[in-house]
Amino acid sequence: LEKKKASGATISILSNTAFIESKTLRKVLIILGMDKYIDFQLYSDELGVSKPNRIAFTNMLGYVDRYRIHNPISISEITHIGDNLKADVKGAFKAGIDGFLINTQNISILNVE
Repeated sequence: LEKKKASGATISILSNTAFIESKTLRKVLIILGMDKYIDFQLYSDELGVSKPNRIAFTNMLGYVDRYRIHNPISISEITHIGDNLKADVKGAFKAGIDGFLINTQNISILNVE
């Protein structure tokens, strides 16, 4: 994350919160010291909609636009990384976003360039 952040990447979280509330996830990121790398966080319990619903991804794109208002990026420069084929990859593709699946067949987040 540090390397990606140093390269100018925007790093965000769009996550379904089935069993753990967003307020708990936010606290965990602070405790782990990872919050400093995250530009914004979106959770299904706050959005009122879960991935793969297109609305979740549309909300994320709106946040990207607001966050990068002075340095806009195109949708083709956005990759949604997740561990669920249906919710993350297929959901992203339906919203016009590239998707990358991790945690299957020993593919690690470290493989993301």
